[in-house]
Amino acid sequence: MSVKHLFRYVDEFTFRLNQGNVKIHTMVRIASMAKGMFGKKLTYKVLIGI
Repeated sequence: MSVKHLFRYVDEFTFRLNQGNVKIHTMVRIASMAKGMFGKKLTYKVLIGI
């Protein structure tokens, strides 16, 4: 996770939390998000839509 783009991760997580099933505990959601982002890379081309 890049500090430079941390706000993007936080914004997306906040959106998903607000739209999702509130019965799931917040820490479970955070752990799930962290687990899902390791080993994945967002390239600049994908980020800007080229």
